[in-house]
Amino acid sequence: MAKFIHIAPVEDKTQYTPRKAGDEHCKNCEYFLPSENGCKGPNMMKLSERPKLPSGHVKVQPTGWCKFWDEA
Repeated sequence: MAKFIHIAPVEDKTQYTPRKAGDEHCKNCEYFLPSENGCKGPNMMKLSERPKLPSGHVKVQPTGWCKFWDEA
């Protein structure tokens, strides 16, 4: 039986993806807010089309990644 691999969509302007192999994850980024699974990165807040949290931050997954990733 064939196996299908689900590939998460990548956001055009930020290259955000909810899953990424390796160590560069949102949870390891200086802009990640673990209390709300949010991103306070200025580029993500400006360019991302992802849902916004009540705080105004961008909703992200801890295992996600974007092209603005910056190690904490």
